[in-house]
Amino acid sequence: MWGRLSAELDPIGFDIIVNLLYINEALLWTGSSFRCCGPLSGGNSKKNGRDFPDGAQKLLGDELQLIQFGGMPKDAKPFKGVGSGVLEIALRYASDAYRVALAVQIDRRIYVLHAFQKKSKKGIETPKRDLDLIKKRYAQAQELAHEDEKTKTN
Repeated sequence: MWGRLSAELDPIGFDIIVNLLYINEALLWTGSSFRCCGPLSGGNSKKNGRDFPDGAQKLLGDELQLIQFGGMPKDAKPFKGVGSGVLEIALRYASDAYRVALAVQIDRRIYVLHAFQKKSKKGIETPKRDLDLIKKRYAQAQELAHEDEKTKTN
């Protein structure tokens, strides 16, 4: 039923993959369109993902779909220094590096915290401004999940 899209990705392929992931609000994107919380500073993770080249978008969509259905992508690893349950997907496409940080252990949802192209040529360390943004969005995702949980119990 959830067959993989073909390797040839059309211009709307990323949105097709992302729309499949919205079942039961299982995937939430942080950024300026983050629901319930008003605008979050620092950009929009979904828009950033759309700015990736088509091939990188396809890889990201496949990885997010795998996580949604309980798998663990080979490109995912714990994102240290942010919190338990935060993962980083490190994608290589062509000669560039792309990163996606996401939280997977909050209220049975996947929160895409940040998507960006890694441009630093020195070391593997995430730039401080990206790390600060990920930490901020993680805290906001936890707060949103807590508020949603309170709403469900009332």
